[in-house]
Amino acid sequence: MGIKFCGTRLRCVREHFGLTQLDLALKIRVSVSTISKVETGSLSPSLSVLERLADALQVSPASFFASDGEPETVGVELSLQRRGDVLHVCGVDGLPPEVLSALALALEVLQHQVKVEETLRWADGRREESA
Repeated sequence: MGIKFCGTRLRCVREHFGLTQLDLALKIRVSVSTISKVETGSLSPSLSVLERLADALQVSPASFFASDGEPETVGVELSLQRRGDVLHVCGVDGLPPEVLSALALALEVLQHQVKVEETLRWADGRREESA
């Protein structure tokens, strides 16, 4: 049973923090090309780079590794971020189309719920103003 570095996990964590490859490269003092190659699996990071990646992304270095047979993705994470209600979806590589459809439906429901909650807060604020 072997253990391997998973560039997909690095990409997911980087995207979770809203960082571009350039942002991360500048943060850990490597080239954008290095980040790209590490994420695509064409380059294994040195121990020094691995430590800087983990430190910059506030995770354990072990979180970037997987055993043989273990999925390379971290999992599916859905979160609505307030910056324009941008959806961040991570770890969906290789999921079947029916699962992706279910995730899209869940997103629509979440977006609708956010709009309803914002409308209710707005209405509450108007009631307080008129009282």
